[in-house]
Amino acid sequence: LLILGVAGLATLGLAIYFLLGNGWPKLRRNSAADLAIVMVTMIMPFASPFPYVLMGWEQPDWQNASTITNDIKLKYGVLVLGLTLAAAAIAFFWFGMRRSASNTDEENVEAAGLLDFWGWGQLMLLFWSIEVLFFTTFLTNTMNGLATGIVGSLGYWIAQQEVARGGQPPYYYLMLGSLYEFLPMILSGVGGVVLLYWLFRKPTWEPTPTADLPVDVPRVLADEHQDKLLDEAADWNRYARYLRANRAYFVVFCLWWVIGSWAAYTVAGEKMPWLMVHMALPMCVLGGWYTGRLLWRIDWRKAQAQRGLWLIGASPALIVTLVQVLRSTPNGERSLAELGVATQWILGLIILAGLLYLCWRGMQRIGWRSGLRLMATGLVALLFLLTVRFSYMLNYINYDMATEYLVY
Repeated sequence: LLILGVAGLATLGLAIYFLLGNGWPKLRRNSAADLAIVMVTMIMPFASPFPYVLMGWEQPDWQNASTITNDIKLKYGVLVLGLTLAAAAIAFFWFGMRRSASNTDEENVEAAGLLDFWGWGQLMLLFWSIEVLFFTTFLTNTMNGLATGIVGSLGYWIAQQEVARGGQPPYYYLMLGSLYEFLPMILSGVGGVVLLYWLFRKPTWEPTPTADLPVDVPRVLADEHQDKLLDEAADWNRYARYLRANRAYFVVFCLWWVIGSWAAYTVAGEKMPWLMVHMALPMCVLGGWYTGRLLWRIDWRKAQAQRGLWLIGASPALIVTLVQVLRSTPNGERSLAELGVATQWILGLIILAGLLYLCWRGMQRIGWRSGLRLMATGLVALLFLLTVRFSYMLNYINYDMATEYLVY
């Protein structure tokens, strides 16, 4: 909790620093901020269990409809109505009271697709029409359906935090992820470090390789005189900076999604294996972005021409050999069996040294950066195959065994 508090204060400080000066007007004309406001205001009525718990009122048993009395329904109804009105007020302030942009091209581009208050109302109506129909089983179970759907979905989960089923330790998800989601954990971890490094080193950094952008965009982004070209160019060139900012927002959002999910579910009292999906999904998205960037930054033609593609298989071979060497370490006993172990260990060391030498020579020939990227690709492929193997064992071999940590 102390770490989360410090992180929250740091986030608040950075937000205030960003909003000083021209930051707030830019934020008001940002489509990503519009999307965040839409998402927050849509789900605000679902947050009614939080003020209910803070009030110290009687908690119902959401699995037993008879405990949901009229008094509880009335209190929750008032809270849901209050939060709905608060959501409408926030939306009106954000969408209805927004000033029009100035005449600059960049601000007009940003304001072109912004939402108004009427558009927000249409989205809200569509969202809640679907929610009400399904929560009430198409209006056949109105009161209990709305109570258990809008309020009970989060209220039940909050009540389980004190129960803390399973009594799992704080590092439970870290252990679970290292057993089943090791590939997304590694990729998202490395991707997060790369993202933070480049954002602080170069604020205009492009998170998407220029080879993967529309035809006219790379010409602008790759030019040293980017600002001058943006003023003179037409069509795609006028949008280049705006598009780059939105791509950067998406990757930063993925990193925030990963960190926020890990923090929330680690602090939560109830830790269950199926909740790991809430951390695995953002890690897959962020890790997928980094994998795509890694593959795009490899000069495949150059690697093929210089006969360096074999480095893709070098990293799996190195890992397998290293594991065998570590597993067959001799203990110094004088026996035929121990002699065989020692011989296997020495041969493993020789093979490992030979592989390291070949990798060194290969990376000298094609370049260290290209060589490391090729070896990283091989490592990703190896971890992917291991993930497939463990998934198969979990679903078709050990699916009913309590020794599998995802089986609860």
